[in-house]
Amino acid sequence: MTTVVFAANNKEYRSRLRAHRACLQCKRRRRRCEPPFENHDRCAGCARDGIACSLVPASTSATRPAPSPPPLDADPPRPRFVGDLNPESVFLTSATPQQRDLTDVGVWSATPDAPAPRPIPPHIPPPYLGYLDSIGAFALPPPRTREGLIQIYFDSVHPILPLLNEGHFRAQHAESTVSTPLLHAVLLVAARHPAAAKHLPAGQSARSFASATADKILALLHINIERDRVTLVRIHGLLALHSEGPSGNEAASLQLSTALHHAYSLGLHLSRASPDQDEQTLWWSLWVLDSLQASLCGRPVGVRREDISVPLPPAGLTPAFDAALNITHILGSVIALYRPLAKDAGWEQGFPAMETVIPLSFHGEVADALRLFYHAVAILSHRSNDPAAGSASYLRRLDSASSILRLCSQRRDWPPLPVVPYAVSLALTTFYLVFRRNGEGGREGCIQSCEILESLGAYWWFAGAMARMGRAAMERVAVKEAAGVLTGLGGGEVGGQGMVEGDAGDVQGDGLEAWFLQFFPDLANPTGWGWGGVASMGPPGMGPSGMGSSGVGGVGGGMGPPGMGGFAGMPGGGGVSGV
Repeated sequence: MTTVVFAANNKEYRSRLRAHRACLQCKRRRRRCEPPFENHDRCAGCARDGIACSLVPASTSATRPAPSPPPLDADPPRPRFVGDLNPESVFLTSATPQQRDLTDVGVWSATPDAPAPRPIPPHIPPPYLGYLDSIGAFALPPPRTREGLIQIYFDSVHPILPLLNEGHFRAQHAESTVSTPLLHAVLLVAARHPAAAKHLPAGQSARSFASATADKILALLHINIERDRVTLVRIHGLLALHSEGPSGNEAASLQLSTALHHAYSLGLHLSRASPDQDEQTLWWSLWVLDSLQASLCGRPVGVRREDISVPLPPAGLTPAFDAALNITHILGSVIALYRPLAKDAGWEQGFPAMETVIPLSFHGEVADALRLFYHAVAILSHRSNDPAAGSASYLRRLDSASSILRLCSQRRDWPPLPVVPYAVSLALTTFYLVFRRNGEGGREGCIQSCEILESLGAYWWFAGAMARMGRAAMERVAVKEAAGVLTGLGGGEVGGQGMVEGDAGDVQGDGLEAWFLQFFPDLANPTGWGWGGVASMGPPGMGPSGMGSSGVGGVGGGMGPPGMGGFAGMPGGGGVSGV
């Protein structure tokens, strides 16, 4: 056993010219390892971070328990899945020519496809290492902050999306062997919970903390600091829950695609003779997240059920995950309404009642978040923007929009999941549809939806963006109504203002609106976007077909549900017809 004896970290010691041996923790984080302060065993850096230190005086070993087992992250190399469409499979099976079951779709290669993890790849240029140091890529928040955010994550996110093994993760964190980018990803997701504010560094908002942490993760992944593919699946899956800025949803979709890429390479989607319960749960968590992202971002799903043979997790694992799987099954059928060749405009009969999906006895913030998820799917089950007033899907859409506002009026501490602002955005577009057709009928719903989205804007960029778009669209409708009143009072002519006499048709109505905006120029662009036009940008996930070419509520444009531009006819794809 190697004995390392630290001198005291005092003036006399620091004046001596002798080398100090760095601990493994400081080496891994590429930082200077300072000797311990007086009356401390660990080095100064590990003492400040509250983590274990590899260089501990031997004099304390007698009072410590037996040596711990090897680190939990030292997993054996994982086999790689090679499908039969890959010519490589022929050579992999040539050594064992026994007859294979034709229901198999590939073979498993025991050869690892990557070397074992290493702290810092040797080929990284010094300037990039300097960049990592400048953004604090290896720096972790204080122990109290980490513990608080980790607890929030496992209380509010993990029940719905069990991407991690909680016991495994907590044990690794206690031993300071947890993957640094994985730990950063957990802290990033938890930071958007309202209860996380007391744990964040002073003066740092949830969104700024999340953005800075995302930069650290991406920088570490860029140098291949993490090589274990299951861990990479988890990291990219967590990054898919992060969205910031106009391109945030697109970046989140890319992260989920990367997670699925690694999952397919590992064969997590296939049934195996000796199933791994954690990996099965991880796969089905990705499936839930994939369907949610497909609707939120308006993209085709990345997972098709006919490609999956891994069995569903046993029922009763957790009520929240059971409910999430049930809702995702419904969402899969709803997404089919938005595919290019779909003919149905809504799910008119047999839509599952919420009581059959989420038990009535299930309460709390996680249960309410799942109810928002259910109501969002119910709104999407009505596709048409020109509804038959009495259709079952249209009435369901209105009822679910009202239920979303009712839930949000009763709760403020929502789990940090993007389905929360997405559901409220769908409610906003539903009430806007009513408002445009029935005048005052949906005004209060629009206003309340915007207020809720504005409060959620402290945590989600696209929530604030949708609130601004909603208010802009309502004000444009008000301009149209005022112009219509002037047309009626003036008999189709406004003296001295260059208006063309004639019927109050579309062309003259548009001209009258322009005349009206001369006197109220602030209403022409009431929210001051400053982005060169909403139609060309829009919030994340809003494709060009999601907003009219004339901007929010503009003539020929309109406002559809957010995030839908990828499928023909998806809510938001074409939006509500022009004002």
